[in-house]
Amino acid sequence: MEPNDVYPYIYWASVDGSNQDFINVSGSSPSHANIDINSGTFTDADDNGVYR
Repeated sequence: MEPNDVYPYIYWASVDGSNQDFINVSGSSPSHANIDINSGTFTDADDNGVYR
C-alpha cells in the first residue's frame, strides 16, 4: 500500500513478482479523483480454483 503517493494506490503481486493488480486513485487533479482498477492475467498455479 502506498497511501502517501500523490495518487494513492494498493497493489497485489504474484509470488514471483511478474504480475500485479492495482487499485489506484487517478485524475487530472486531486480534487477530481477517479478510482482505477488494473490487473494482469493471473493463473491457477495449483489447478485447485485458487488464484494467487
